[in-house]
Amino acid sequence: GWSGSFRLRVSKDFRLTELQGNFPVYPPDLAILPCVNTGKTFTFKIGRVQEKKEIEIVPPTHIIIQTALLYMTKDREHRFRITTIRLPVATNVEELIQSLNCELIATSIMQKASLTARGKLNLKDAKKLIWDFMEEFMRGLADINNASRREIPE
Repeated sequence: GWSGSFRLRVSKDFRLTELQGNFPVYPPDLAILPCVNTGKTFTFKIGRVQEKKEIEIVPPTHIIIQTALLYMTKDREHRFRITTIRLPVATNVEELIQSLNCELIATSIMQKASLTARGKLNLKDAKKLIWDFMEEFMRGLADINNASRREIPE
């Protein structure tokens, strides 16, 4: 692995609330990566900025997320990668579920299954592995849906 740093910026009306991973964070949006390879992951949680204002403001329909990765190669060459993406914002769980890209989800599940199996399973066991990943995904959606329907105590 090589050293690097990772910065994440979000559009107005949003903020970074938390970083999950075993990396030191100095400003809230900068992770220092002392040793990183393709197997490392970390997660940023993004939340809405809640400002009390006199007038009603229309909630944003999209969020823009920009990531910047600075890293050093094995030849001690510094490289910089920037990615910017615009994503829709769902206001309820039904919108979120309706906006899911089923082809992308199926492809991701198949990729996860193939990486897990890596030619070690027969066809029957591989089908069961894919089925288990699908069940896990569907349980996650059900948990999100159930959580959104619970009453929030005041």
